[in-house]
Amino acid sequence: MALTMPTGTVTTLSTGTIARQFGNYALEIVFDSTSSLTTSIKLATMPSIRQDMDLQVEFSDISEIKMNLTDIEFTVFDQIGNGDSLIEKISALGVGDAIRIKSTIGASGTDYFLATRSTCTYDWESRSVTIKATSAFRYDNVITSYDPSAYELTSGGADSWILPRDLIKSFLKSQGNNPNAFIVGSFFEDTAEGGDAGLGNQYGFQYDYVDTGDYLRAQDTVLKLSVMEGAIVGCAKGDAFYVRRNFTGTTIPDFVLIDPYTTISADDIESYELLTNERSIRKYDTVFFFEDQHNQPTVGTYTITDEVSAFGAYDVNLDYRFLKSSPPSIDTIVKDSISGNWGTLASGTSNTLINSVNVHARDNARKSYASALGIHQSYGLGGSDPDVEYNNMFTMSLTFFDINKFRPFQYIQFGTDISPFVNGRKLRPSSFEYDLQANKVNIEGYFIG
Repeated sequence: MALTMPTGTVTTLSTGTIARQFGNYALEIVFDSTSSLTTSIKLATMPSIRQDMDLQVEFSDISEIKMNLTDIEFTVFDQIGNGDSLIEKISALGVGDAIRIKSTIGASGTDYFLATRSTCTYDWESRSVTIKATSAFRYDNVITSYDPSAYELTSGGADSWILPRDLIKSFLKSQGNNPNAFIVGSFFEDTAEGGDAGLGNQYGFQYDYVDTGDYLRAQDTVLKLSVMEGAIVGCAKGDAFYVRRNFTGTTIPDFVLIDPYTTISADDIESYELLTNERSIRKYDTVFFFEDQHNQPTVGTYTITDEVSAFGAYDVNLDYRFLKSSPPSIDTIVKDSISGNWGTLASGTSNTLINSVNVHARDNARKSYASALGIHQSYGLGGSDPDVEYNNMFTMSLTFFDINKFRPFQYIQFGTDISPFVNGRKLRPSSFEYDLQANKVNIEGYFIG
């Protein structure tokens, strides 16, 4: 059940602008109240903002990839600007009433989070309230407008489609206050960009399933795509991102002049620790499979079964399918060169196109999850891939200075002055935390190169 968002008569509490070493920070809290009130509030401790993308709760449940969304935690003093008690006001809220948190780092790093009264605690000795909140789309609520209409591909009739990349971008742009949207490493590279000129055979979702009024289906589709591609979805510091786990490239598509990595040298690091990542895996079986409108292709082609170790104790079986029977399925579509209208491809032609997306999903998703789960693989999938290292004996716990040094879609590129094992390697965060109080970044991750 979706939370009830604060509207109409509300209490608005603001810290104002706080100057810190990393730049300015501001926090705003809004919730329903019996009478309108706008006043100040004081932070007792600066927030920490974190996301744990690959949390494995139990060893025996290793076959299920769990992706958590971004959280924020902070402590404020109970007495607000007009002398009232914050915890008293929060305790008057209903169980389903949302507390909306607006967090802004610098000039444009704005994120929205939602809390409820059950995620707030009160400490009598310090007279303070600690609030934990989660990224807004965890609760199926739209914080800002979701509108993919500029990307609609029309048929000249009742049908229309949207390209996967345009759907992902529209969804990311709806998270927060017009965030930066980064799509990194996705196979779906083509975009209509407000018009459909110049595109040939494509993959498209039926637009009526993910149109302007259907945010929840768009959300579900984007999250399914991320699972199928081995990608991470999240938002922090004003960045909304969709990034493939094993992406090791050095540039971002769409002419974005920002590196997909950050370089960390010995001088940046406060501490790091290498942790054993080898698990007792016997078999690693995967199916990653998109099915088009013609029920093509054959799923067995994309099933891979391999024995990792005959002495292993656990099997990993990842079976993720995007089927025609569960709309919105992917249609294979083409633009008519004369009429300019879009339509579906014939069955024989569609098979070649849908095969190409499935080959990508099979290979990259399998590699991505193997890296994340520490599964030993010393062989390639139909050939070697020098950018992906399968024998990930270690993960790393890393703390470095300056929250401006790292953006949540980036991987870590280590310099050459740290240690022989680490020098020059690439680390994909499986979790990150921005500690605004200490101006540090805490990361746990696995090596991708």
